Order: sequence, then structure tokens, then C-alpha cells
Amino acid sequence: MFSFVGVYNYVGFLLAAPPYLLSTKALGLIFLTYLAGTISSTLSGAAASRLGNPLTIGVSVIISILGLLLTFSDDIFIFIIGLTLFCFGFFAGHSAASSWVSINAKGARCGASGLYLIAYYLGGGLGGTMLGPYG
Repeated sequence: MFSFVGVYNYVGFLLAAPPYLLSTKALGLIFLTYLAGTISSTLSGAAASRLGNPLTIGVSVIISILGLLLTFSDDIFIFIIGLTLFCFGFFAGHSAASSWVSINAKGARCGASGLYLIAYYLGGGLGGTMLGPYG
């Protein structure tokens, strides 16, 4: 969540500046890339059933990194594909990790899930500030 919140907090500033110069309306549409997360969360469960949660998480991280690397492109279409892949991988990994915590918790599933979510949202809060230009 650290990287996800950081990327999406600052992507609008990046895309409003050269070489992209996107309008406010176009910047708002960038958040449609979140839909990839809806799809990947669902697919993640099926992948984890076949491949196991650790491998699903690993593949998800790789997809996120590849997507993030594509955002270094000056071509807006490649950038959007990269942002979409980043989101896809992030939510697939989150879904598999959350499931894995519940599966592996011995006797205190609610507590384990709660600790996972605390770390998840703490990471989001830190990523939203620390990954910024003045973080």
C-alpha cells in the first residue's frame, strides 16, 4: 500500500506537467486504471488456488514492478498501460496476501487479519507522504 498510495497521490502532478500536459478531465480518467484491481482481485483467488499464495504474491509483485517501470515512458499510452499493470499487480498481491494471512493464522485469525490491515493502512499513510517530492 506504501507504493500504491504514493504513486496515485503524485501521478496527477506528473501527468499535468510536460511532456504529458493532461487536462483536469483527463487526469480524473486516469483513476479508471483502478478497475484493473477489481479484476485482478478476483483472478488472484483462482491463481492462489492453483499456484499457491506465495507464488501468486511473487508474480503480482513482478507485474507491479514491470507496470511501474512502464510509467517512465514519455508515451502516455505506455504510461497508462504501466499504471494499469501496477494496479493489477498490487491488488492481486494484496488479495493473495490477505488470504494467506487468514489461512496461516493459528487460532487468532481475526487478530492476524487485523494486524495485516494495520500494516496495510499504515503503509498507505506513510507512502502518501514519504514518496512525495518533499518526503
